[in-house]
Amino acid sequence: MDAYMTNCFAEHFYTFINNEEINENIEKRLLDYGVTIGTVIEMYRDNQSLSGIQDKVYQYYEHYTTQRMKVIDELFALYGLPKITENAQGKSQDEALLKDVEKLVDRRNAIVHKGDYKKNEIKSISVKDAENIKKIELLVKNIEEIVENRFKRFETAEK
Repeated sequence: MDAYMTNCFAEHFYTFINNEEINENIEKRLLDYGVTIGTVIEMYRDNQSLSGIQDKVYQYYEHYTTQRMKVIDELFALYGLPKITENAQGKSQDEALLKDVEKLVDRRNAIVHKGDYKKNEIKSISVKDAENIKKIELLVKNIEEIVENRFKRFETAEK
């Protein structure tokens, strides 16, 4: 899920800045990515496409975790998609979707960061956790639909 959220955001960044007014939030985020006016001038002088900015976005998010719902919401709010996780949950008609996915993220973190041991025994994955893994797929699918719908208008405008 982390890689998907990062890639989904980065894939659309160049299209977004190419088609939308650059606001204060985008300017701040560009600075976070290391994109300054100097960077843009260098790209222009070297006849590079500004799509090189997308590379900076990928580099920035290489060490950034986009698994938490709050972080995902903050990220996609830059594209005018506030509360994207809640909207994705609404599309699913599963009121527990976000809660169940958050539990899986916590479980994943326990495995990765703490070894997931209980009195020298590795905990097994519960039936509920196994069933909930499908909810990650549903959340990602719904977010993808929301993002793609947001960017469709740019495709039709470019044609």
